[in-house]
Formats: sequence, structure tokens, C-alpha cells
Amino acid sequence: MLLKFEPQILAWIIDLFRFKLNYPVFRRELGFFWGDIVSIRYSSLSDGLQYYLSVFILAQEQALRRLNPKMMLNIYKQYLQPLQVQISDWVALVEVQEQQISHRNLGVPADQLAANMQRLEMETRQQLDSQSLPLLQFQYLETLNFVKTFLHNVYLL
Repeated sequence: MLLKFEPQILAWIIDLFRFKLNYPVFRRELGFFWGDIVSIRYSSLSDGLQYYLSVFILAQEQALRRLNPKMMLNIYKQYLQPLQVQISDWVALVEVQEQQISHRNLGVPADQLAANMQRLEMETRQQLDSQSLPLLQFQYLETLNFVKTFLHNVYLL
């Protein structure tokens, strides 16, 4: 069950950890930290957007600082590459949802008001997903670029 603001809180924790990477104790714990966050997934793009963006920025930071190349190779193979499938699924879902959105008149009888509210909520979530997808895709591609460059420079890829 998704707790209210869970992705935002996790994103905040990830960002705090990233800010502390100047300290050796945080760099030593990086592997354990990644171990905890890579298993977290969200089925809804709009629910998990902040979390995914923070994870991508953490990976970029690690690549830019050239921290632990072997761990970065694992992150690349075990987390970033498989995540491409989920992003592709979201792209397909958003395309289908955009085709299904009807532009019907919202004026409905009172007995259908609850159904109309559910439809409105669903359309709002679809719009959020549609608007969030380009940002997620851009940040993902940037992360892949940073990580691949780092791994090429240390001859691991």
C-alpha cells in the first residue's frame, strides 16, 4: 500500500544522502543505500516521479564523482537497464490513455455524479502521467549518458 507522500519522502532521503557524499562515511555506505532503494518500484508514473528523479540524480552524482566503478556497473545492469522496460510500458500506457480520453460534456445527472468524479480523477492522473513522462525520459537518458561515459572511461563497459 502506498503511503501518502511516500515517493516524495523517499526522494528527500535520497537527496539528503546525495548531499552528504562529501563525507567518507556516506561513500562507504553507498552500496547498502543502493541495495535498499533499487527494490522500490511504483506502478504509476505520477506516484513515483520524484523518487525516480532522485535516484537518477544520485546515479549521475556517483558517476560524476567517479565513485565505485564496479558498483556503478551493477547499478547499470541490475537497475537502469531493466527500468527501460518499465519506462517503455509507461510510454505505451500514456499513448493508449491519450487515445481513450473522451471530451464529453461534464454535465451529468446527479445519479451519475460519482461515476463522473471517478472519470475526472482518472483523467487528471492520466494528464499528470502524460506531462511527467518527458521529464522522466530526459532524466533517464541523461543518467544513462553519465553512467555509460563513466563506465567507458574506467574500461568496464
